[in-house]
Amino acid sequence: LDAAGQEQALAVLTAGLAPGGKLLFTAGREAENRSAPMQGVMLHYRHLGTTAYHRILQGQGCTVLDEFPDEAGNYYYLAQKSGLGAQTK
Repeated sequence: LDAAGQEQALAVLTAGLAPGGKLLFTAGREAENRSAPMQGVMLHYRHLGTTAYHRILQGQGCTVLDEFPDEAGNYYYLAQKSGLGAQTK
C-alpha cells in the first residue's frame, strides 16, 4: 500500500478497537521501498517508518506501547486505543 493506503488501513483497524483495545502489526522501522520474494512471488513493500506510524496512530487516538524486532528481522508495533482500560506507557 502507498502512504495514503496505509494510513487508511490503520484508521479502519483502530476504529474497530474498543477503548483500551490493542493492535499488533508488522511494518518497517525505517522508511523505505523494497522488493523481496516470498514463496516464489516477488512482493513490493513500502514502509513509512517509525515516526510516521507513531503520528498516524496518535491521530487515531492510539499510543504505541512497544516496538520490537523478531529473530527473522520483522519489526512489530503494539498500539493501544486511548480510553478506559488503557495502560500508561
